[in-house]
Amino acid sequence: MPGPQSRAVGDRRNGGPTPQKTGASPHPAPPRPPPGAAAPAAHAGTASADGSASAPALTSASEPSARPRPLAPSHHRIPVRVGGHGRHVTLHVHAVDLLRDIDVVVSPSNTHLALPEPYKSSVAASLRRAGAVRDPAGRLVEDSVRDELRSWSDRFAAPGLSVAPGTVAPTGAGALAWQGIRRIFHAAVAVPRPGTNDYDVQPADVTRAVTRVFALLAEENGRSADAGLPPLRSLCLPLLGAGRGGLTPAVSFAAVWAAVEAELARGGDWDLHFLVRRPERALLVAELLASTDGAPTEEPGP
Repeated sequence: MPGPQSRAVGDRRNGGPTPQKTGASPHPAPPRPPPGAAAPAAHAGTASADGSASAPALTSASEPSARPRPLAPSHHRIPVRVGGHGRHVTLHVHAVDLLRDIDVVVSPSNTHLALPEPYKSSVAASLRRAGAVRDPAGRLVEDSVRDELRSWSDRFAAPGLSVAPGTVAPTGAGALAWQGIRRIFHAAVAVPRPGTNDYDVQPADVTRAVTRVFALLAEENGRSADAGLPPLRSLCLPLLGAGRGGLTPAVSFAAVWAAVEAELARGGDWDLHFLVRRPERALLVAELLASTDGAPTEEPGP
């Protein structure tokens, strides 16, 4: 009769049970933390029971690595010097339809004074969209800015012909009046290139248009005084021609600033604002403004 050892060997050969070994397990359980200690954080990318890697664990919002970056300010008051005198201008870094309490906003236009469709993202399209009157359901009731600009063209421009580059057509602000915007000055600086969807913009035409903007401000203030209305004092300027017009932001700013500097040097007392949407352009404009005649560094916005 076989002994116990022989039966164990036979069982192993026949696929039977194998004896259990005593001692430490090859996968020992992790040690328990001492009483009162916090449990260790789970490691990112640990394997699941089926051997596949699990998703990395999310970190708490209170941890330094998960803290959101602070929002960049959308308004900057920047000191400038013109003719030896210190002034301040405000730089806005946001969409044009977010402006509030500015008397006049300048809108770039082509020499046919044809506004883009309101669903587009340009300054002119945004002002047309924001100035439209709508019912409570959002349906268009009155395309105010477009209608006023057409009326101006019918009155002053030859039918079917373009206006001269540098022409400025003033209109009301439509629904933007609820935001404190009183007037929109449409600056015709973009000349359509025949046979294409492109435009040509000359820096001299930008300077001429901004010069005309200041002349219109003075003219309308004369009429406002006669009518007992408050004067127009604040003016917001985008980088004219720096979109589809093809001018670089630096060239556009230089062309705009040439007219602004001349107006301020002759004693113009205007509350001036510049508008850009992209932070990198805001940085460029802030540097260019701060470099005017050795102006000091930027002051924090309100």
